[in-house]
Amino acid sequence: MTGNVCSSNDNFDTLHFTVVACLGCISTVATGLLFTAIYNVTSATLGIPIAYQASCTGTSVGDGTCVTISSGSPTPIPETLQTATFTTSTTPAFVMTASPTSISMTQNSSGPSTLTITSVNDFSDTVNLATTVSPPGPLISLSPASVTLSVGQTQTSIATISTSSTPTGAYSITITGTSSSLIRSISIIVNANPPPQPDFTLNASPTSLTATLGSSSSSTINLGSLNGFTGSVSLTASVSSVGPSVFFSPANVTLPSGGTGTSTMTVLATSSTAPGFYSLLFIRRTGTGGFSTASSPPEGTPLPQ
Repeated sequence: MTGNVCSSNDNFDTLHFTVVACLGCISTVATGLLFTAIYNVTSATLGIPIAYQASCTGTSVGDGTCVTISSGSPTPIPETLQTATFTTSTTPAFVMTASPTSISMTQNSSGPSTLTITSVNDFSDTVNLATTVSPPGPLISLSPASVTLSVGQTQTSIATISTSSTPTGAYSITITGTSSSLIRSISIIVNANPPPQPDFTLNASPTSLTATLGSSSSSTINLGSLNGFTGSVSLTASVSSVGPSVFFSPANVTLPSGGTGTSTMTVLATSSTAPGFYSLLFIRRTGTGGFSTASSPPEGTPLPQ
């Protein structure tokens, strides 16, 4: 834990742990129990989960759970988590958990969260599931929408979350399980992000050419559609200094969504071209349905002569 200021998503029952090993104490990667938390139970409510904060970035857990384990490096170490639930009664009941409890997705997409419903204290009955969303936005479907538990049994249901036509932002989904007078609820946080902007890739093969004076050499330019890009890509090239001439055939490549295309780049070293190395900067511009951008191959494209 760094500093003395709580995170924006902390609440009154949030605990922070920091484990620091003395220099040289651990020579190999360790596995097993990292820490033990001892709780003082102050409520008689059954099924209170011991959970982790969510909606964090750059953590050890891919779903945004706020658990970060590092070993002297800025890059977090991937980890798995264990959860628990308080059981403070012998009355037959059920408990519910969800995995993941935090989902980040783009608009017009969908993703699942697995609900686990478990019988405790010899509970045996049907649990009906329902959902609410705040604020209104994502659509949720449950399959199945009810589960029947026998004594000691665990059942699952898949909550499929869809962000079709959902504005960007954070949403809280509450899933409630009801059986007679028993009611249990769990929450899932959904972050709806804007979809990635359509773009395209461009690379050359080979990226290094050799041509003698008065001759030419060629490289294949490969283009690919990204994120549904469609449009015509116009290819031009800029040479680092006055030297060889560059031609593209074709000079315009039309890409369908998810498609690829190629063009042949010919570099002509005229008799007046000074021997040396030249770097080519590819300028790629879209015709219709896209935007302009520019890139150059790694370290440029040298042309020894």
